Amino acid sequence: MNLDLLSAKGKKITSDEQLALSRIGGSPIAEGSPQPLIPKTAASRKKLSTIFSGKHFFGSSSTAKAPLSSTAESSAMAGASHIAIEMGGMRADEAGPTAPSDAENIQLGQEVIQIPNRDAISTQLREIFAPHINEGNHEAFELLINERADRLDAKGETPETIHQILSKGTNMDRVAQAAVGYVRSVPFGIASRLLDAKQVLTAAAKTPAQGGAIAGVFSGAADTVGAKILEKSTGNTQWMKADAEQLEPVMAEAKGATGNLMKQALEISASFQTYTGRNILRNAVVPAVAKKAGAAAATEVDSWIAAAGGPVAGAAAYVAMNAFNEKNHRVGPEYLLGRPDWEMHFDSLKKATWTGAGINGLKRAARLPVDIAMDTLSGTRELLTAKRILTNGVLAGGFAGVSAAKAAAGIAAKKAGLDPASISAIQQTVGTITSAPVFAAWTMTDVLADTAIDRAGEAANRVGDVIHQSNPPMAAGAEYHVIDMPEDNRGPAA
Repeated sequence: MNLDLLSAKGKKITSDEQLALSRIGGSPIAEGSPQPLIPKTAASRKKLSTIFSGKHFFGSSSTAKAPLSSTAESSAMAGASHIAIEMGGMRADEAGPTAPSDAENIQLGQEVIQIPNRDAISTQLREIFAPHINEGNHEAFELLINERADRLDAKGETPETIHQILSKGTNMDRVAQAAVGYVRSVPFGIASRLLDAKQVLTAAAKTPAQGGAIAGVFSGAADTVGAKILEKSTGNTQWMKADAEQLEPVMAEAKGATGNLMKQALEISASFQTYTGRNILRNAVVPAVAKKAGAAAATEVDSWIAAAGGPVAGAAAYVAMNAFNEKNHRVGPEYLLGRPDWEMHFDSLKKATWTGAGINGLKRAARLPVDIAMDTLSGTRELLTAKRILTNGVLAGGFAGVSAAKAAAGIAAKKAGLDPASISAIQQTVGTITSAPVFAAWTMTDVLADTAIDRAGEAANRVGDVIHQSNPPMAAGAEYHVIDMPEDNRGPAA
């Protein structure tokens, strides 16, 4: 809808701009855009009556919006009224550009409507929370939105400043996730390099499959212990994310509705295919090096690409996971605004700078030696948990299969009389193809392991209860002798 709007602060904006500002990813329409004219011929006049309501602001969202209650609709219509425009029969040469009848695109001319700043903010917040609103919670969300809108208006914020602040937070989160993914993948990269540089680590292996299994166990262990050590330094880095217990009840319930565990597992496994991208790079580089500098040089280059490329692949994986979470509304500005202490977080974000974020990162890195000293032991204990035994077992088995497949492919290529460069290319290709499902299975297991273990425990308890009920102690032939104890507890009567 191309209505011209004027905020309470005197700035002239269009409804399209209001729509854009209501989204975290939107951008304002440039001021001074030409406005459509309404023909004013006297013949064959038509009457167009339009109601300006809150639902118009949701016309461009792809997410289905719940109907507002009468209270919510009245709030959304504050400052607006029925607009009756007398329009004459328009000839093609008189009319402005034809627009579809969609609420967002109808051109109503140069009518100016006064929209109070507070109502413009509430409309913006409705669009932010819209993906989580349904018939059962819209009244609770309306109360939350109105309270936030009142405070933001009282603080002197406008839709434009709110958009800028929340956009800054979203962009900071994206960069932070890339940094976290890089840092958390460093232990895995170090393990990869050590396995190549220190042959003693795999000296006990008698076959390629055994060597792969050892590599999987070692890499999984390094990842587990490293993750525990890095937990504090890489935790709590996002403005637009909150746990359920940190949210208002209505927002906590809405967050729970986004938690399809299997869907998230599939998304994470797809995200970590960035390691397959790293392996494709190895496919391209290593055979060329083998052709020019020999097999030994190619092996060394391959080792360094695997080690250095691991953290880069990890950073890309975390960026992909964050994109999935944004798309599925698991993170976003609604999680900052949905906190009971939202105002403190909003004010902190408003003051936050990129320089400050960089300094905070350096402070986290500086305390890493303390974390290593304090958390290495707990990380080692983590290796013995059911979840880590399961996930690292998947990785060990997967790497065993990859190593066996690469060795078999190399033997076959050598028997075929291929040159070293071709053999290397075949082995790298086989490794890339076979390792892709391993990374998928490893990450999916990590996501689903807790649920699977809990269900297995519950099943075991149920089986135990059934056995106990069907075979009580008396049925097993146990004898019970009743001893009458005297009241003074001095022992059985003689």
